[in-house]
Amino acid sequence: MDGNGSDIGGSWKSGTPTRSLYHLDLLVMLCREYGFHLCQEHYWWNPAKLPTPAEWVNVRRVRVKDAVNCIWWLSLTPWPKANNRRVRAPYSDSMLDLLQKRLRTDALQGHRAFLALQEISGSSGRHAYRSGNRIASGVQANRRMLSCRLL
Repeated sequence: MDGNGSDIGGSWKSGTPTRSLYHLDLLVMLCREYGFHLCQEHYWWNPAKLPTPAEWVNVRRVRVKDAVNCIWWLSLTPWPKANNRRVRAPYSDSMLDLLQKRLRTDALQGHRAFLALQEISGSSGRHAYRSGNRIASGVQANRRMLSCRLL
């Protein structure tokens, strides 16, 4: 595993349309046996993800496309050094309009909080990487694929 994490979730049991529990067993083992602390889980929604496994999604049509991955924030201490100001993004124009109309009074200093569900896809023109907001979303890209770099 490198400093950017690894994708081990979303695996299926061989020959059946059921999910493997390996990633959940690994999480429990890391916390119970190796002393890690689960700080929070985030969900990475990639609407451009290919429908896999093809046999269960496209051929037999007994499962839907799996477009969500779980990202676990693990720490060696129960009080990890963290600051959510590093992952905020500016409010959208429609949210700024709502704030001006005083429909909401708890403006977070012109920024919205980073949600635990993030859309990270190579095909969306609205994607944070394409709009130049690399720091807020933690996204690194190359020509062939997008990957999420956790801050």
